[in-house]
Amino acid sequence: MASTKSLPTARTLVLCFDGTDEQFQTNNTNVIKLFGVLEKDSDEQLIYYQPGVGTYAAPGVMAGIQSWFAKLIDEAVAWYLDLHVMGGYNFLMQNYREGDRICLFGFSRGAYTARALAGMLYKVGLLPLDNIEQVGFAYNIYKKTGKKNMKLAAEFKETFSKPISIEFVGCWDTVSSVGLLFSRHFPFTTGNSSIKYFRHALALDEHRAKFQPNLFHRASPNAKAASKDPEHASYPTTDPTGPCTDILEKEKDIGGSTTTTGLNTPCLSDITLRWMIRQIVISQCGVLFNSDALAAAGIPLSMLSSAIETSIAEKTLGAELTVTFPSPLYSPAAAQADSTDSTQPIHDALKTQPLWWILEVIPFFVSWQDSSGVWHRSWRWNLGRPRQIYDPTPNLHITVQERIQDTSLQYTPRAVWKNKPNAREEQQNKYVPSMVRKMKE
Repeated sequence: MASTKSLPTARTLVLCFDGTDEQFQTNNTNVIKLFGVLEKDSDEQLIYYQPGVGTYAAPGVMAGIQSWFAKLIDEAVAWYLDLHVMGGYNFLMQNYREGDRICLFGFSRGAYTARALAGMLYKVGLLPLDNIEQVGFAYNIYKKTGKKNMKLAAEFKETFSKPISIEFVGCWDTVSSVGLLFSRHFPFTTGNSSIKYFRHALALDEHRAKFQPNLFHRASPNAKAASKDPEHASYPTTDPTGPCTDILEKEKDIGGSTTTTGLNTPCLSDITLRWMIRQIVISQCGVLFNSDALAAAGIPLSMLSSAIETSIAEKTLGAELTVTFPSPLYSPAAAQADSTDSTQPIHDALKTQPLWWILEVIPFFVSWQDSSGVWHRSWRWNLGRPRQIYDPTPNLHITVQERIQDTSLQYTPRAVWKNKPNAREEQQNKYVPSMVRKMKE
């Protein structure tokens, strides 16, 4: 009688991509903080961290010059983006087993890398183990656009690869264009039906020219309306579960790296870190956390015992809003931590790093989608222009309202709301305790 071979236990593969020039340091990003609280000693989870551009130079006298030059070139033309995407792809190719769940996280440029990797997996699939020589070819097929290329990609996927779905993609303030001088746009980064859960934390007060938000695009009413989308090759698309967007302060205050890491150190970006962890837990996507690491990071289990996200879509720019808060379904410990962090200062790069103004006075070709789903294109100078919110029902974190109401902060959101909606509250499912595990002795 032939023996029956049992399949290995399904695992969760977690890939974390950091922003440009970001790596482990005293003021860490949320990508590193998230990585730090993941369960690392488990047969059911495999985790991967990729530092940002400008961090790969070998130690030595020339390391500083190499790192500076690499960062300069990459920020201008996205020189290393290909290597970052293929690095994540190689990790999955070498480690993925049938039944594994894939979860991707990133900040800024790293968030775009995560979404590009998800797009590559959707378009060309995942190659079998050890097919190193094919990765570059698969990537070249992925990044090209057009009907002829789509047909070629489908044939390549059917011949060489296996179809892969993505369980969860979590992003902190994805940049709208990769490359400060010459932008690059990749297929399926703004719409990807293979992603089950997509969560995105965005900044209300970021206003630099090359840091416009990169949202999951709403469906356009027709082909003509979609034709000016810089990623039009990705149509048609479907939103997985509806992007749950949590909007807060500046880009660095969303993704971290502005405050020295330490226990009980108030930090604006910790609000979105806790929010992302709650979204992960609520989704039941398979990510495992270490409870001791969570407690050490100031996110004890009591903060997650009622992992319910209370979000509001409000007329923050002058309209009246009545909200009952804290909700009985929102952990009091989390509410207190959020309130404390929300009083911290906002970091404006145009003030602290005036060289960014060079890009503010250079005209760039920009694309944007209005509330009807129609795309527009134009040349324009940014000149510190605030972000535009076209979504009539965005989700704003409750701390935005708290910050506005704190007269000592004198805070008014910089973003311009084009379609002011009625207030609403949105609630999610309760916390799943089995998602958190203690470190093995």
